[in-house]
Amino acid sequence: MKLFQPNEPKWRLISAALFFVLVFASCEKANEDIGIGLQPEDQLLGLFQTDTTTILARTIREDSLRSDETSLNLIGSYTDPVFGTTKAGFVTQLRLSTVDQDFGTNPVVDSLVLTLEYADRWYGAITSQLFSAARITEDIYLDSTYYTNKEIATDGIELVAAGKGYQRFVIDDFVVLANEDSMPPHLRLRMSEDLGNQLMNLPAEAYADNDAFVNEFKGIRVQSLSDEGGIIPCDLVSGNSRMRLYYHNDTDTSRFDFTINTQSARYETFEHTFTGDLIPLMDGKTAGAGELGRIQAGSSCKLKLEFPFLENYNDFEGRTINRAELILPRTALYDSRFPSQELLFLLTENEDGDLVGLPDQLSTLTSIGGQYNSVEDAYIFNISRFVQLYLNGELNSKVLYAVSNNASVSVNRVEIVGPESLAEDKMRLILTYSN
Repeated sequence: MKLFQPNEPKWRLISAALFFVLVFASCEKANEDIGIGLQPEDQLLGLFQTDTTTILARTIREDSLRSDETSLNLIGSYTDPVFGTTKAGFVTQLRLSTVDQDFGTNPVVDSLVLTLEYADRWYGAITSQLFSAARITEDIYLDSTYYTNKEIATDGIELVAAGKGYQRFVIDDFVVLANEDSMPPHLRLRMSEDLGNQLMNLPAEAYADNDAFVNEFKGIRVQSLSDEGGIIPCDLVSGNSRMRLYYHNDTDTSRFDFTINTQSARYETFEHTFTGDLIPLMDGKTAGAGELGRIQAGSSCKLKLEFPFLENYNDFEGRTINRAELILPRTALYDSRFPSQELLFLLTENEDGDLVGLPDQLSTLTSIGGQYNSVEDAYIFNISRFVQLYLNGELNSKVLYAVSNNASVSVNRVEIVGPESLAEDKMRLILTYSN
């Protein structure tokens, strides 16, 4: 096998030469426990270990993510001093709590209230922000696929009552209503009286069943118009998330619920405005991650990792990769309002350039890992099969992507110490091998 092609750039020739110098200079006898369960014990002698494999790291823009019918939906906006501004919103259908609704003689709208039950902790600084809702004018379907960048047409009319859109998340206590009922913490938006009248004056056949209703009233888009105020996950199908119409007629005072449930088509949307070192992502470019890499959920950004000289290990005759650990150290978490991920995933590319899971994820012998390790303050991955199969010529790609878990239901973010950092604990690939 030829190590280098004559027309390779000079930096590759120099780097490759350094590769062998560094490998031999840094090789040491490996811990005898490494490799147990992967090879017979009589083959564990003569193991060597190196952590000087070259890694090229870039922060790149994340592709849009599928976000229909997710377990949670986020709402709000916040500005991260490192990553920039993130806005989260959603589109959802509303459905009838009961069919054949009759509002009685001379019905009058008293109020219309949209409630969204909070489901988890928040992101960012909590301040008042301006929430908006609009009626969508195109159909969405429960059995269709929607992504976080899906734009949808609306009629452009604001549905939140004038002066009622500025709200602040209050997440600590149950909310006591005027009738002394209580509800879990939730966002409460007073909707316009015009919308209440539109709903109450729909033709009777619109209330015959849910199909007829969503044909008349296709749903709503809810979002924040601010750049700051916080983002919070909501449980749209909890039963406490709904739009409730309070009304009276000639004989009674009553209410009717337009619900959000598991039969409601819905999807999440995200919008990112990057700042600082990440500004190139706005134009589809990449940002260097040699010293510091960034990963953020919510279809924001991920890390691309390349190993340009990995195949050079094939020049060790008879070599076997016993273990390959990828270490992604986390920088210090300086603000609890910007929480980092508890778990990261690794993906690679198949022959078509599509992102797929690693073969290590299919192994029953060991776990690929990726959970945050508080002792090491890092995310640690076992990618032994990936490296071995690549060196054997059974995989074509030596590129990895580090991405967020729960990416469509959170905006968690983390900064990773890059492979070119001067810090003692930095991104590295620890290879344990025998020959």
